[in-house]
Amino acid sequence: MGVGLGMSMQILVLIVQNTFPNSQVGTATASNNYFRQIGVSICTAAVGSLFVARLTELLGTRLPAGADH
Repeated sequence: MGVGLGMSMQILVLIVQNTFPNSQVGTATASNNYFRQIGVSICTAAVGSLFVARLTELLGTRLPAGADH
């Protein structure tokens, strides 16, 4: 997954840079990076909360009765 994302991210940056005129390349590239970082932050938070919810559920069912203290 990391290799696929790593190869596609640079292509997306090149597409953005080639789509806009030279006077707007900096703004377009910065916007692309900004929205990518926002997306990564939101997805990381969502995956983390799903992981914690599932972990809590599994620990509650698999730990012995007196192990929660």
